[in-house]
Amino acid sequence: MTRIAVVGNGGSGKTWLTLRLAAAMHLPVIHLDLYRYDASGALRSDEAFRGEVRERLDGSRDWIADGNYLGTLDDRLVLADQVVFLDLPVVVCLAGVVGRRARHRGRRLEDPTHVDRFDRGFAYYVLTFGREMRPRVLARLAASSLPVIRVRTRQDARMLADQVAVLGPAADLSSIRLLSGDVG
Repeated sequence: MTRIAVVGNGGSGKTWLTLRLAAAMHLPVIHLDLYRYDASGALRSDEAFRGEVRERLDGSRDWIADGNYLGTLDDRLVLADQVVFLDLPVVVCLAGVVGRRARHRGRRLEDPTHVDRFDRGFAYYVLTFGREMRPRVLARLAASSLPVIRVRTRQDARMLADQVAVLGPAADLSSIRLLSGDVG
């Protein structure tokens, strides 16, 4: 069984990395944004979101899930066997959000029928992630005692994806070494 939770700030590259890891490891993907927002970008109820995520997590033996929602993070951590935390600088994440909006013309990479929402609230979230959300995510990760790969640069994210592509479906993320050396 392989279950990987990918977490990090908006624009950090969670979806990009998740899609590459999933392709190399032959894992089904759970993109949390597709369940948090409807196709037009409207927020779904907490109850509907949590129920949908729980159903997806429980419904598959193997998975890789991308998203940073604290309301479902504990559910993912209880079931996951590995975590990838994209811990990139805020300016890199903000550039990532702007870049993906331009590249995908306001549509979601993982499902072009969905709007990639970008508003003041999301920009604020990205800009304040390091101060507001990061400490909470780190505390939850520490409490979980799961092995965490902490990716600090885009180069490390590419290195991780490349190494998993070479190792294939049996890849053990804990054996991968990044430039920052943050595996544990």
